[in-house]
Amino acid sequence: MRVFASSLLLFGLAVARPAAARDDFLRPTSHDLTAREKASLEERIEELGDSDWRVRQRAIRRLVAIGEPALPALQVVLQRSSESKQLRNACLALGAFGETKALTLLERWVLADRRPEEALRAALFGLAHVRGVPNPEFTTQLRRMIESDPLPTVRETAVLCAGVRRLAGLTALLKVPLQSERSARLRGCMLFALGEAGDAAAAPLVAKFLDPRHARDEKLRRAALQATARLGTPLLLAPLLKFEPDRLEVADYAVALGAYSEPAVVARLGELLRHERERAAVAVHSLARIASPEAKEWLERALGGEFSEAVAAAAALAVADLVDQQRFLPHLRTLALAQSSRPGKADALLVLARIGDREAAGAIADALPLWREPALLERGLLFCAVALDRPIEEVMPQHRRDEVPELWRDAVAIERAVAHPGLIKERIADLLHAGRAHWLLARDDQREAVLRAVLELDRDEPVEQRLPDGGNPSAPPPPSGEGEGAGGGGADEAAPPPAEPRPPDSPFGTQPGGHRRGRHDPTRFEHDLRSWLSDFPPLDRAAPFTR
Repeated sequence: MRVFASSLLLFGLAVARPAAARDDFLRPTSHDLTAREKASLEERIEELGDSDWRVRQRAIRRLVAIGEPALPALQVVLQRSSESKQLRNACLALGAFGETKALTLLERWVLADRRPEEALRAALFGLAHVRGVPNPEFTTQLRRMIESDPLPTVRETAVLCAGVRRLAGLTALLKVPLQSERSARLRGCMLFALGEAGDAAAAPLVAKFLDPRHARDEKLRRAALQATARLGTPLLLAPLLKFEPDRLEVADYAVALGAYSEPAVVARLGELLRHERERAAVAVHSLARIASPEAKEWLERALGGEFSEAVAAAAALAVADLVDQQRFLPHLRTLALAQSSRPGKADALLVLARIGDREAAGAIADALPLWREPALLERGLLFCAVALDRPIEEVMPQHRRDEVPELWRDAVAIERAVAHPGLIKERIADLLHAGRAHWLLARDDQREAVLRAVLELDRDEPVEQRLPDGGNPSAPPPPSGEGEGAGGGGADEAAPPPAEPRPPDSPFGTQPGGHRRGRHDPTRFEHDLRSWLSDFPPLDRAAPFTR
């Protein structure tokens, strides 16, 4: 078994189902299906239309886990089903496959006839889940929907799909609508799509929305900042430097600045750290990306705790790629060797493990038996495994091994030349990803947060307690009809809170979202979409630590 698994959740909330057909598929299969597996597949298909949102989202994940053998059954749903929930979730499942056959099925389905609104939107979201130029016939259909579809919700989804699929001529197509369209939500989708399309010719259109006199809607300005971070063209630098963010725009602004490297940008990022502190913690990743001497000075000040402990913790992760800079090591060692469990201690241990700092490894090994927090114990052991010549059996006392059993066994196996040394580095890379320790990952997070804000999926609604697989299926369902809560969520996790949650190791904490509504979601599609976006992050994501 690999040391770490994909962050994609492939398990769900247990419900009362026949035991013989519950969990036959936990990974893709290419063999002919047995009778038992066919029964399980049929159950997953039926669950797409279940009245419980947790069951529907679990079914999508498991169908994706099944892989290609599930495609014929999903095709039958597209052809024959008239049940709204089942149809739209079949479209979302096909989109999450990200494979040519699945996308071809969706494209043909969209082209055939006029489709129900929610199912059509689900299909377009699914088709926007991967890059790749669409075929000419589907391109024509996308243009038609963008220009003249009577439903704004379909137009906005078609725009997003066109942006991700980099539809030729999108900038010219949106030039007039971006100025004349009355719906702020649709205009926000247009700005987001222009950023995803990556056309430098869109810069003049985006620049207007960096001027608060022209764009008074916060989600439009956030969409423009996201587009700027994606485009990074010189034409957008001047309006970006003039931009004055409000408290909800600080993180997006700091990420957008990271697309440039001019001294004025570094100065602005430093000012954000001074005045906004935790709200601007993501600025340290922009500074690390720029990595000029001035930027490194700001990073050193951040690591030293000048702004706040939360910013210092973020800076510890931000310098993970700057391993050639010995200037950061004293601050990282100070954080890692702190007596108390200060913010950033676990992060500093992780970065020192990536660097392989032998000078501090001995002190960490001596302190390790006294630590009680699982994160510190794991990262301290990782550090010792890559930077210390002492056998792991001597570093980790016998009675503490059960707290990190898999890591301990792998480290010992590597020492005995039974396992490959890359397993430990792979785990470190995975933890750095989970901690969002790179500007590219921060940009990914912010554009997803912006997408949620534009689509109004980050409303201020109640959050249920996360229930692991095997949880109590008889627990009271969330309020608001059909057993669906006011907040959405994956099959084994509650609805996203008002802002996009970050992984536990995130240096940013929770980023502020867009407009808040504070009311129950009246439509079931938005509920399922919110969960789907959590389970299957959209768009192509950066992977800077996989090398």
